Parts: sequence; structure tokens; C-alpha cells
Amino acid sequence: MKRLFIAIPLPERIRVAIADRLHESVKVYHWMPPKNLHLTFKFIGAVDSSLEALIKATLADINTTPFTLPIEGIGSFTARQRPTVLWIGVGTGHPQLFSLQKSLEDRLLAVGIEVAKRLYHPHITVAYCKQAAPETIRQFIKRHRDFATEPFRVDGYALYSSILTSEGPLYS
Repeated sequence: MKRLFIAIPLPERIRVAIADRLHESVKVYHWMPPKNLHLTFKFIGAVDSSLEALIKATLADINTTPFTLPIEGIGSFTARQRPTVLWIGVGTGHPQLFSLQKSLEDRLLAVGIEVAKRLYHPHITVAYCKQAAPETIRQFIKRHRDFATEPFRVDGYALYSSILTSEGPLYS
């Protein structure tokens, strides 16, 4: 079984800019290594090899019209009133981003992969912060509220495999 997800890979210059400008030496943050930064479309989960092959075949013919995507904004996701994830966003996004996400969801539904129950919130996870006090997170977000990188060109997406290790996930 493989754990799969679909995401937009980020150019190296964007990953480096994110790490250089956001990483702080605060022990309560578990920073994502720059090589792992991506913009997720869909977490699929564990699948066997036959379903993986079907997913690959289904996604192979989705055409992506290139578009430019801004990276801007910062926030957190919470669980039980506590911040757990720090993320950066895509500003107001881009209509083609949402169109591509819908196409991916529709194709995956056709092969039996459930559609997400929440609205799609495009983001790049930059850190896990389950041990941080809510005020620590609020202050971090306040300090970086104007965060942005240069926009980048999106030419497509990738199907990733994720292996969980004691040092964090390995993506390929």
C-alpha cells in the first residue's frame, strides 16, 4: 500500500524564499524541510497497486493550461481551538487553480476516490505547531502578515507518494 496525494511542486527559488523568510528558531514549530514544500490538491491516502495504476491512468489525460500563481498570506488551521498547522496561501488564488482542482476531484470520484467534504483551501503547509501556545501563533502570523513571494508559473501537478518516518515524511 502506498500513501498518495496530488500536489503542485514548487520551484526551488520559491521553496528557498519561504524557508529563508519564515523559519524561526522556536522549538514549538516543526518546520517542513524546503524540499517537502508543495501546494496540495488532494490527499488520497493508502491505496494498493491496482488502484494506484488506475489513478495514474485517470490523471494522465488531464490537460493543464499554464497559469501564474501568487504565494501570499499566512494563517493557521486549528483543532479543538488550538493551532496545529501554519500555512501560507495563494492570495485570491487563480480561477485555473480551482478549475484544475475540480477536474482532479471529478476524475478521482469516477474511480471511487471520495470527494473532500470541506471546501478546497489552497495552501502550503510550512510548519506543524501542535505544542505552541495560541498567542505564540497569533504573534507569528502578525509578524508575517504581509508575507509574499514572487508569483510562479504552474505548468502541471504531480502524484506524490508519502512514506512516514520517525524524522518526518519522505515524498517522491
